[in-house]
Amino acid sequence: MRWPGDCGQMNVAQRRAYRMYLWGTLIYVFAILIAFYLFKLFHSWPGKPVFMVLPFASVVFMLRAMMLYFSAADEMQRRILSESCAYAFVTTVFASIVCGLFEGTLIPPIPWYYRFSFMMFVWGIAVQLTKRRYK
Repeated sequence: MRWPGDCGQMNVAQRRAYRMYLWGTLIYVFAILIAFYLFKLFHSWPGKPVFMVLPFASVVFMLRAMMLYFSAADEMQRRILSESCAYAFVTTVFASIVCGLFEGTLIPPIPWYYRFSFMMFVWGIAVQLTKRRYK
């Protein structure tokens, strides 16, 4: 099985953490869909916000996988990942502030799932650009 990206440079612990992260992401997608379905199905139940806690377990699973991945990385990989996180953070904060100021006036309201996808997309681009800088 071929891993996406340049997983050939990963050690065994990083591959295991990467696999754990992929499973956590898959579980998160299904858990959020189930939570929204239950939220709409039981719209009059006063305890319905409890359904939104369902995806929390998969988020903890993904965070644990990220910690394992970072702890198994060497110094150069950690530097690349931390720089790309910084670039993605600055880009996301800038885009969030601009969209927040103009949302509802110049641009229509943006759903939360587009915002989350944007953050992941920006981080992926930042990682690729930072890797190129160090090659």
